[in-house]
Amino acid sequence: MFNMLLACENFHYPQDPRYFDDDDFVSESIEISMVAVAGVVEYNQVRQNGVHLFLVDDDFNLVDQDINESTGGYQLSAEEPESYWLLAGYDYSFEPLMAYKRLSLEEGSEPEELNIDLEPISMNVAQDYLLDSACYCSASVWRMTFWSCEMESGWAWSECD
Repeated sequence: MFNMLLACENFHYPQDPRYFDDDDFVSESIEISMVAVAGVVEYNQVRQNGVHLFLVDDDFNLVDQDINESTGGYQLSAEEPESYWLLAGYDYSFEPLMAYKRLSLEEGSEPEELNIDLEPISMNVAQDYLLDSACYCSASVWRMTFWSCEMESGWAWSECD
């Protein structure tokens, strides 16, 4: 069993979710906690000002998450990969895709506390993982808007306006 507290300090996000502008950036602290028991990972999210943290796999598929009724946390099954990307999106719309951090979940005997800085997603990352998607809109590196939709395969991008 291990506990992991991720303190994302000085995380930047725009006041208007549709536009990235350096002048509009504000700084907040976002924390999520994760706990794993017998291959089951559970994490609780603290959302501030509409910023929502979520997990995707190496192919940027949204990782299936079930809510644990007893704790209110999100639970991942043992069949899920042991490595994830932590992303932040404005509210629940996932637009824009703002930041990422790779997580590797390893079992440990003692609670572990980590401080991480989420980084703005780069154009290279977007090209590597998102250009083959059904939708990719970008005016600049700092101005990206994505529309999301759920398909039978689990996660996909819808067409852009």
